[in-house]
Amino acid sequence: MQNTGTNTGTTTALAKPWLGTIWNLGSQANQPVVFPNVDHSPLPQEAAEYTVYLTNTPGSTNLADWNLALLDQVYLQGFEPDN
Repeated sequence: MQNTGTNTGTTTALAKPWLGTIWNLGSQANQPVVFPNVDHSPLPQEAAEYTVYLTNTPGSTNLADWNLALLDQVYLQGFEPDN
């Protein structure tokens, strides 16, 4: 799936995550793992073209209720190298 339109620029202050696709994980979570679909190069840049927000109040339209996830790691061959 591709979700666009919540922030067409790079300024996070203009983000509106409540307009995007919201996934209910069914329990508390504080670390998302994202598996992007990479359809062209360059790598790893293409694999990091997404923004993830976490919230306990998905109905809120107040950006202060949404926490911007920070990119921590990028795996070029999955969690383990493919032998």
